[in-house]
Amino acid sequence: AGILRIGEFETIPAAEHRRIMDINVIALMDVTQQAFPLLKATPGARVINMSSASALYGTPHFASYSASKFAVRGLTEALNIEWKAHDITVQDMMPPFVKTKMLTDQTFQAPIIERLGVNLQAEDIAEAVWKAHQGDDVHNPVSLQFKSLVFGSKWLPNAFTRQLIGLLSKR
Repeated sequence: AGILRIGEFETIPAAEHRRIMDINVIALMDVTQQAFPLLKATPGARVINMSSASALYGTPHFASYSASKFAVRGLTEALNIEWKAHDITVQDMMPPFVKTKMLTDQTFQAPIIERLGVNLQAEDIAEAVWKAHQGDDVHNPVSLQFKSLVFGSKWLPNAFTRQLIGLLSKR
């Protein structure tokens, strides 16, 4: 699904930012392209990508991760339309913080995690994927907390979301 490095953007080495993009975006594109012949040969095929809540609005201390997940979101949207002609549905999952080693092995303590908490387990994501594959929603936010933010972002000015993320991320 990807890799993560939490911290202040300027303190993370450029090579690490590049590695995040290479794994989270380029590797996903490579695998998706390689899978295309099999997907095309399978009636009703489905691709479910792992995006993130960080793809709704850029998250401080997650800059390159957010950028990579915005790319996953964009790839998902484009292929969902493009591959419909081949009977392939492309969707993504957008979970907030999940209790996995990817998150718990971080040395930097992001204020947004401290404020929102880590309320999801890998099993919760698996269950959400199972539900998503039965529907046609392109983006699938996970957790009531994040679904509320997504709903609010549709009706409130972008400045509100920016201010909320800023407050949650303030040190």
